[in-house]
Amino acid sequence: MLFDIDFYKFWVNNTPTQRRKPKRNARGKVYMRPLMWLRELTYVDKMTTGAGAVVWSVGATYTELQKVVYNDNRQLYQVLEGATPPAGTLPTDAPYWRLLSTNWVGMDWQRKATAEKLKLEYYLNLYFGSTFRQPPLVSDIYIQTTLA
Repeated sequence: MLFDIDFYKFWVNNTPTQRRKPKRNARGKVYMRPLMWLRELTYVDKMTTGAGAVVWSVGATYTELQKVVYNDNRQLYQVLEGATPPAGTLPTDAPYWRLLSTNWVGMDWQRKATAEKLKLEYYLNLYFGSTFRQPPLVSDIYIQTTLA
């Protein structure tokens, strides 16, 4: 899969054997750094998006690179590098925050979500921040069908 690729190893493995010198490998590491950064930003961060994130609170202060889930839109935001937003600054405020994902749960959980009732209930509880009981005495999710 694309998110498993290590561009540093890719550089070394695709360099002819007679040219695999420490200097050339170090240069390759410099060349591959932007690709590794994009890979981290695009795939690795999004796979485990909500890991370590806290729910945003008005009175709380947040540190550099801290992740928060904003309850109004259920999206995940991260404090920008070198930024320290004042208490009460909304995550939608661009000078301090960047949007990491529109779905804070992450692709890893989305990939695991299936129509199996137990997994689906667990995923929905995770998304809405409610309690999951396994095995549930009563279903954790209330679903009502309305005919239009």
